[in-house]
Amino acid sequence: SEADKEMVVQQGALQLLGSLQHMMLHAQVDPQQLFDGVNMYEKLSQLREPEAMEQFIMSQIIVPYVEELEKRSNLQMKRIVNKMIAHIETHYMEDLSLDQFADEEGIPAYALSKVFKQETSTNFIDYLTQVRLEHAKKLLIETDLKMNDIAKRVGYRQSYFNRIFKKHEGITPTQFRSYAAESNAVKS
Repeated sequence: SEADKEMVVQQGALQLLGSLQHMMLHAQVDPQQLFDGVNMYEKLSQLREPEAMEQFIMSQIIVPYVEELEKRSNLQMKRIVNKMIAHIETHYMEDLSLDQFADEEGIPAYALSKVFKQETSTNFIDYLTQVRLEHAKKLLIETDLKMNDIAKRVGYRQSYFNRIFKKHEGITPTQFRSYAAESNAVKS
């Protein structure tokens, strides 16, 4: 009879809800918090039409759960990027790679690259280069170190350092140092 079919469908929907909530708990998502304390079993048991039950489960249970998982994933990725940035700031002179960070975090490099670019508006290599060049400019202005020593201190070989500096700054490191010295002399 129709009443028996309705009861079977409703029981199946309630069992599905139980399984979903069990899965949520395994993922450390509190169903009570996710559903703002609403008793979803009670809400679901009030429905009679299979289509209404399906719609309820999708819109009120599955969609909020998936959104919560995505939010948590994004927060985790942001933390990883912030950790990378802090590491770059203190270890810029070392041999660093996106693959190295991805391996340490156990995530695919392409996913990390995508999130890094979203968070910093630049790719990993350009960010690392920017940090290294800022430190190089500071050394060029504040010290009398030779170009080879500055290149080593910021993680480059001298020949590459000269090329990358000129590419990004439009002048060579030596010219930069001269202009900075002239500018300081004029200020004095």
